[in-house]
Amino acid sequence: MDLSDSATTVFDFGDAVLFDDTPGVPTSITFSGLVTPSTMTVNSSVNNYSFGPYSPGNNTISGPVNLIKQGTSTLTLGTAGQFTGPVDVEGGEILAQGYSFQSVPSITIASNAMVDLSGGQYSNPGQYIYMSGSGINGQGALFNSLYGVSFIFNIVLTGDAKVGCIGGTSGIGLTGGSISGPHVLTLDWQNVNGYNEWDGPITIGADVVGISLTNGTLGMKYMSTACRNPNTLFTAGTNTTLAWWNGTGGFNGSIHMLTNSIARLWSAGTVYSGSTITLDGPMDWSTWGDPGDITIDSSVVLNGIVHVIIGDHNIVYTNVISGSGGYVMDFWNHAMILSADNTYTGPTIINDGLTLNLTGNGSISQSSLIFFGGNNAGSTHLDVSGRTDQTLTLASGQTLAGIGGVNGSLVVASGATISPAGTNITIGITAGTNSVGTLAAANNVTLSGTTVIKLDGSGSNDVIQAAANITYGGTLNLVNVSGLPMAAGNSFQVFSAASFTGSFAHITPVTPGPGLAWNTTQLNAGLITVTMAPSQPVISNTKVLGGNLIFSGTNGSPLAGYSVLTTTNITTPLANWTLSSTGSFDASGAFSVTNTISSGSAQRFYMIRMP
Repeated sequence: MDLSDSATTVFDFGDAVLFDDTPGVPTSITFSGLVTPSTMTVNSSVNNYSFGPYSPGNNTISGPVNLIKQGTSTLTLGTAGQFTGPVDVEGGEILAQGYSFQSVPSITIASNAMVDLSGGQYSNPGQYIYMSGSGINGQGALFNSLYGVSFIFNIVLTGDAKVGCIGGTSGIGLTGGSISGPHVLTLDWQNVNGYNEWDGPITIGADVVGISLTNGTLGMKYMSTACRNPNTLFTAGTNTTLAWWNGTGGFNGSIHMLTNSIARLWSAGTVYSGSTITLDGPMDWSTWGDPGDITIDSSVVLNGIVHVIIGDHNIVYTNVISGSGGYVMDFWNHAMILSADNTYTGPTIINDGLTLNLTGNGSISQSSLIFFGGNNAGSTHLDVSGRTDQTLTLASGQTLAGIGGVNGSLVVASGATISPAGTNITIGITAGTNSVGTLAAANNVTLSGTTVIKLDGSGSNDVIQAAANITYGGTLNLVNVSGLPMAAGNSFQVFSAASFTGSFAHITPVTPGPGLAWNTTQLNAGLITVTMAPSQPVISNTKVLGGNLIFSGTNGSPLAGYSVLTTTNITTPLANWTLSSTGSFDASGAFSVTNTISSGSAQRFYMIRMP
């Protein structure tokens, strides 16, 4: 029809063609011959047009046609990819069946429009897609509603944009091309079981802000040099999976794994070198498969507890791990290796039979809890033999618990705590449920903080073990977990070593029970026992004579020595009382002490202490 007078006309080569919302016009268009318009505009919101369908031998649209889609309707194409002009989708949807756009140089998709590739395969490395927006009903500006195929596109983001497909039945998997533009590309497979793959080489421009997966799994191959900017951020949404695999995998962009996401690092012998890896937790960070270490050169930020699974190769971290989160580590062989001075403050839970290695200056000195899982005292959970000092030093505020060993020396600094055994269930994973157990070091143990030893009946208790020497110091806290009172004669082998030095400054509680005392005379063999408490001296008489205060009493240990302590403030800690004098009880346990009265003191308190 001639638009100037609505008269029927004959189509000529190069004519401009319009399909609109004129009532009653045909909307299913077939072609009686090969047509080559200059511009073909579909501007409709009521009429849904379809061109084709194509079949071998049938004619279709050809030549350098500029296809323009306007309005909110759907245009269905079955044109077999014979036209070679650009496509502008300014509104509505184009359903491109088969290979309709195989030969076009570019497709431009406005923010309120959508192109459904409908299972077609595109492998022209010169094709460009300019797009923005999330498409119709949030399905994606670029969408695929049929079976999954692979594409080579050069995607230019003119705004934040979404790519979508229907779950596991379809997909938009890139096998080449590029992504550019200073925006975020969102991938939505619309199903948690959906899987699509990017199989490089793919170039991701330095201006790309990020790529975000909101549903399903994105598998990535040959992405070790894909990002032109190490700050380009790949984000895995809740209940999604990012998987890097194939023998030449690895990744050079940044990564952000949200809560309940999964990361699969299946490519051994690879390097992750982006700017930052952020792990929110709880989430899985796992790697297993062929041999060859995986190296993480990126800095790592832990915002929650991360479940680490390792098998068949080591995973090596060369940069700082920071943040308020921590780790639950599961290995079936090999190790996680840290060589930086890490600052994360959450727990480090190392399950049974597993090894965390610290090398060089590698440390976890701010991890609040280090817990060795399982119940095998012979398992080496933490290896510090590769550190410069071959020592694990627990800093103030840290606790070491659980059962197992340190390959190297162990130092428990002032303010730190060592407490063998215990129960630990973190993010639903049970690492240990032992009432008592053993913590061991392959070399020396130095105790300067708090040593908690749980006693569960005669002969059943926690043990701290060293292959070489144990140096006592700090506070020994003896905890009765048996449910029964202590009794004289109870004996506990709480330390085991080739030699012992030093002494504890304090033992708590002061006594194991009424009328009982701790016997520490055999700590040079690691043994502590319960004995009857010696009788306590009693001050029974005081008098002032010749400027002196004289007090006397009984009930001391016959012929044993004693000391007199004094202070002007009864609230002063005992350790800070002043030694006034010393003496010995007589054969009946009686004593008498003469003290000069000082006119400068309004009050003074005295105490008799037996050594």
